[in-house]
Amino acid sequence: MTSRISTKKKYTTSDSEDSNKIKFINHSGIKYLKDVEIHGSFIVVEGPDASGRSTQIQKITEKLEADGHAVVNAGLKRSDLISKGIIEAKRNYQVGRRTMALYYAADFADQLENKIIPALKAGFVVISDRYIYTLIARSSVRGINKNWLHQLHSFAIKPDLIFYLNVNPYNLIHRVFKKNKSLDYYESERI
Repeated sequence: MTSRISTKKKYTTSDSEDSNKIKFINHSGIKYLKDVEIHGSFIVVEGPDASGRSTQIQKITEKLEADGHAVVNAGLKRSDLISKGIIEAKRNYQVGRRTMALYYAADFADQLENKIIPALKAGFVVISDRYIYTLIARSSVRGINKNWLHQLHSFAIKPDLIFYLNVNPYNLIHRVFKKNKSLDYYESERI
C-alpha cells in the first residue's frame, strides 16, 4: 500500500538499475549512501512565512494517507539532535549568521540520515516543510558566500516534487502580523 508516487514514465534502459537509487543534488553526495535504494517519494513544500505551507502539507498528508500511503513529515528545526539548540540560540541571539547556517545544515543532515532516508527506503512519502532552498536563500541574503552554502548542503537529496507557494507580499505581511504580532529576528534582519 505504500507504493512510490511517480509521474515519470518507467523506461527499460541501461539506467533502469539506478532508477531507485538515491539522487543527490550535488553529484558527490554522501558516499556511504550512494547505493541505497529508495521506494518512497520525497516532496518539498517551500514558501514564505504565513503562505499556507502548514495547511497545504496537512491537506496533502491527509489525502495521501486516505489513499493508503504512509507519510512522514520533516522540516526546519525537527531534528531530535539539533532542534533544541537552534531554538535556544535564536531565543538568546547567541550565534552569528555562519553558525546559524551550520546549525540548520546539521539539523537537516540529521533528519536526512535518521528520518528521511529510512522512510524513503521503507516506501513512505516524505513531505518536507521547507528544504535547503530556504536555508541557502536566507543565508545568502545575509551575506554568506553562495558557493560555500552550496558545498555545505551538498549532502542533500533531490526531491521528486517541489511546490512553491507564491503569495502576494501585501497579504503575507498582514498574515504574519496577525499570527505573530512581530517579525522573527533571524527571519527578518540581516545578522
